[in-house]
Amino acid sequence: MQITNLQSFFGPIIRDYREIIQQENPDINRIREIYSNIREKIISQITVRRTRRDLKNYPKYLDDMQSQGIQFPELAPPKSITYLLDTKLGKLFYHSVFLFNRR
Repeated sequence: MQITNLQSFFGPIIRDYREIIQQENPDINRIREIYSNIREKIISQITVRRTRRDLKNYPKYLDDMQSQGIQFPELAPPKSITYLLDTKLGKLFYHSVFLFNRR
């Protein structure tokens, strides 16, 4: 669901929230539902980190990028690099990896 008018979205929420807060024992679960609704429908839409794949695969993001003249360079596939270690350095490497993985 896309929210296009924040005033019409938040109006009922503000009224509900004020009603809940004015009660002697506010219903915390209703407040949590309100916050969850705001997070899901508003906050998540503006704070989600978008990856290159998201930007290229979703038309609204792609259209926006093209309208701004934004282009990402194409990435080359990863290349394997083999390191040859002498015995002493190899032992140090594996010992370090072992220590990192203990946590």
